[in-house]
Amino acid sequence: MEDLNLSIAQFSLFGSLLNFGGMFGAISSGKIADLMGRKLTMLLMDVSLIIGWSAIIFAQSALWLQLGRFSLGYGFGILTFLLPVYVAEISPKNIRGRFSGAVALMVNIGVSVMFFIGNLIAWRTLAVIGVLPILIHALGLVFVPESPRWLANTGRERQLEDTLQRLRGVNADITEEATEIRDSTTHHQLSEPRFMEMFEKKYARSLIVVIGTLILLPLGGGQALVFYASLIFKKAGASVITGTTAYAIIQIPVCAMGALLLDRTGRRAVLLVSLISACLGSFLAALTFVLQDLNQWKELTGTLVLIFVLVTLFSLAVGGSVPWVLMGEMLPINIKGFAGSLGTFSSMFVGWIVNYVFNFLLEWSPSDDSRNKRKNIGRDRSVNAHLNLCINSEGIIFCIIYVAVSYLLENFYIMS
Repeated sequence: MEDLNLSIAQFSLFGSLLNFGGMFGAISSGKIADLMGRKLTMLLMDVSLIIGWSAIIFAQSALWLQLGRFSLGYGFGILTFLLPVYVAEISPKNIRGRFSGAVALMVNIGVSVMFFIGNLIAWRTLAVIGVLPILIHALGLVFVPESPRWLANTGRERQLEDTLQRLRGVNADITEEATEIRDSTTHHQLSEPRFMEMFEKKYARSLIVVIGTLILLPLGGGQALVFYASLIFKKAGASVITGTTAYAIIQIPVCAMGALLLDRTGRRAVLLVSLISACLGSFLAALTFVLQDLNQWKELTGTLVLIFVLVTLFSLAVGGSVPWVLMGEMLPINIKGFAGSLGTFSSMFVGWIVNYVFNFLLEWSPSDDSRNKRKNIGRDRSVNAHLNLCINSEGIIFCIIYVAVSYLLENFYIMS
């Protein structure tokens, strides 16, 4: 953003505003989706994203960039809550994990394409390209079916059967599935959902696992690494184009593998392997910077940091969809709106703080008097701060997964 002369504070604010706007999108999306339905909520999401990209395209100052980023964040917050819920509600139970993983795969393919194109064109042109798939999606909503579970929960029996038949095929027998959906939503129609209802004891186990993983995963710093990957590679002495291109190419098969593993090995196994690998990658990246500060392996620093940061990103990509799959699967329909919004809001809030602080730590350096003595300490502390976040996140998540989820396995077969 050199052409707009953004300061570090303005650039950090721009990077983190996606999560800040996402907080507002997340906290409102559950109620909106329950009242308006999934399709109309998707349309609201598209409008917000189009406004955001348009503000960035025509921005002449930092203010317009920030407003555009906030609007993008609002739409992103809706998307983050709505997509896993919608996919879980329309997909067959036996392949639900693969469907949910496919959503994450498509998102990462989009990120990869933008990384590729971003190496070749200006950022305003990139923003114009970003609008195109949103416009296509908005027009395509005409052909998108409503969620059968939402239809059942609002008492639209006829539309439920028509939509389910459309989703499963003309010759498919939907009687059993339609009955199951009705049975699971019937007793929830008797009373209006209440915010405090999700804190009742009978929902405690589901709420702890879903919201716990949604809160703790952003502490791993994966989103911050994606936002500031170019800066990290540059500071390590690695090729920015090589790093971003490698990430763009390899993350697609990695995400595809994660999607396939969700139903075959289970959610817990995928998440644990993902977090262990991410923690190891972060630790080794931090260790490499420390060794460089001690004048060890300085000629290899760029290559090693590039490898270890990519290992961290790929590891998080494998298991990054698991919390969202759990949110769609484990939350009952009557609390899904409020609980899903709370979990997504919490995830966005943590991500906002991490993304805002990360760039300051990345750019921070000691005073000029001591710069010649320890000129690399700023980036050491930045990566070590990220390392500490990862270790804390993975450590707490291990406790939640091993204790809470193991106990939940008796009641939630979807986790196995």
